[in-house]
Amino acid sequence: KLCEKDVVHGYALPLPLAKMTKIPNALMAPMNIMSQNTIDEHGRIVEKDRLTHDQSYKFSSDTSVNSRIDKALLFPCMFGSCIKRLANWAVAARRKFPQARIYSSKIDFKSAYRRLHLN
Repeated sequence: KLCEKDVVHGYALPLPLAKMTKIPNALMAPMNIMSQNTIDEHGRIVEKDRLTHDQSYKFSSDTSVNSRIDKALLFPCMFGSCIKRLANWAVAARRKFPQARIYSSKIDFKSAYRRLHLN
């Protein structure tokens, strides 16, 4: 079922190995299923499975999907060092508003990394 969602949404194209080897310069990325905890609508901790893709795995060609990326062409990462930036923001907010309550939130952009098309 996990793989089915990837196929329906266009994130994966499962092929038999015999067909995959006929595609010039094609690379494979191993998939795995990891168990993790989540919270249901009632706040209870429940187990769920998560499908993972290892885009850094190197097969016999000694190359991976990630190694084909020209990093010089990538946009700068705006979301790196999140904890450090959040801490700096909280300190600046406290200095500017010493008596105010400080609120923060965490947002999970589900599947956002899958929406990047790499050519």
